[in-house]
Amino acid sequence: MTGTQDRVRPAAITVESAVMQDGQPMPVEYTADGRNVSPSLKWSGVPPGAKELVVVMTNEDHVWTVPSPVPLMHWVMYGIKPGVTELAEGMPVQEILPAPPDLAGAFQAHTTFDANGYRGPQPPPGQTHRYRFRVVALDRPIDLPPGSPASQVWQAMDGHIIGEGSLTVPYARTPRPVKKPVV
Repeated sequence: MTGTQDRVRPAAITVESAVMQDGQPMPVEYTADGRNVSPSLKWSGVPPGAKELVVVMTNEDHVWTVPSPVPLMHWVMYGIKPGVTELAEGMPVQEILPAPPDLAGAFQAHTTFDANGYRGPQPPPGQTHRYRFRVVALDRPIDLPPGSPASQVWQAMDGHIIGEGSLTVPYARTPRPVKKPVV
């Protein structure tokens, strides 16, 4: 991303989770191999001038077959009020969040997986990929309708990031054994 953040370093936001540690393997229940539910996240240090928060989960090791200006995004939640400090485990997979009260009206973008909401890791068997959970503070609200494509949300953040923090966790899938034909 370019713009404002090139001139002014964004404030540091601390991102934590009760179920994951930075640099430690992601528990399987938050992956496509498990329950495929979003993990809990908690953050602090949002700068006072923040007008909106965005939570983005990206696959840091995905290689596009065609170059792309945006990363592979598993989850994008935008329209989060700047006073919100956490997301509970298992956020509903829907375009507009009706609850809890502090998140009511926040949106989930339409991701690469053709859905709104969280989609857990599912790297190719035998590969380890890193998944980054970012909390981003913006100096203005994103002016996009509910369920907008994740790539549009990503581009709308450009030049407006005043705070950012992340938590990165690896996940590897075990190769499935090849079944031998019965003769």
